[in-house]
Amino acid sequence: MNERTRQKSEINETQASILENIKESEMELEVIIADMKITIEELYNLVPGKTLKFKTSVEKPVSLAVNNKKFADGVIVRSGDYYGCEILNIL
Repeated sequence: MNERTRQKSEINETQASILENIKESEMELEVIIADMKITIEELYNLVPGKTLKFKTSVEKPVSLAVNNKKFADGVIVRSGDYYGCEILNIL
């Protein structure tokens, strides 16, 4: 094995080791159902029991994001007593 091949092999082993270590790292996953703009007055007037009505259909896919970067689309589903998100496609 020549020096260049050995160095590439060491780099690949190092990259594999780094990838293996970060695979178990946790990150925040956001499911973005809708967003809306409200005035400061509307924000100030929010109280428990108030319903916010979005201009988004319940059939519209939701976005999944990590670190504010969208990476997939999905739909909200029920999974027993919990909500889930079925992945439609990965971007």
